[in-house]
Amino acid sequence: MRVTRNDSSRIVLQRPEIVGDTVYGVPRDGRTAAWSPRPAVALTDVSEVAVRRVNVVTTSVLAFGTLVVAAYVALGLAWSYRAD
Repeated sequence: MRVTRNDSSRIVLQRPEIVGDTVYGVPRDGRTAAWSPRPAVALTDVSEVAVRRVNVVTTSVLAFGTLVVAAYVALGLAWSYRAD
């Protein structure tokens, strides 16, 4: 989850969790030391939240379209190299 603060700074959190009036998470690289505090953003400081999602339909159409274009190109090349 990408959180944009009121001052336009951004932080990316994995496994976000709201506790009271604060959003906690794990840094993007997933590394946390036992002595380091978890990244936290007060909800009053949050101006925007963005979550990445995969659209299955759009991804499938794009993959199918790519295969159709590749097949068309392959057939065109095979046709141009045919023996006359």
